[in-house]
Amino acid sequence: MAIHRKGYDMDDETSGLLIRLLAETDALYLPFRDPTATWWAFGWTMRRHYPTRGLPWRSHERSGSAAAKATERKLKDLVDAGSIKTLRPRGIKTLCVRLTDEGDQLARALADIPNLDCGVATVKEIARQSQTKE
Repeated sequence: MAIHRKGYDMDDETSGLLIRLLAETDALYLPFRDPTATWWAFGWTMRRHYPTRGLPWRSHERSGSAAAKATERKLKDLVDAGSIKTLRPRGIKTLCVRLTDEGDQLARALADIPNLDCGVATVKEIARQSQTKE
């Protein structure tokens, strides 16, 4: 299945990559249940810096392999389409990736997950219904 957007055709592998980035981003914002966990401070720091640094990118392919190069091209395609931003913050050697607002919405649509607008509408409806019951 190809996704057509702004003159850009997205194949299944590229849309899968976009959904993977959404999953990694959403995982960053899962509720922290135990502030005494060893990873708690790291998670808090990653959340705080996500808007400016993104998340560290790992292709899970062997460096220099044809598959790694193909994934790199798909990342570039997503950057060109305006779905993601690649960043290399000062002092960090690892490439970092962040979804743009448009990329987040597209990834949610591809994964059939409600977007932020749906969430806001739901919260407003809950607030409205709770006021009428009082």
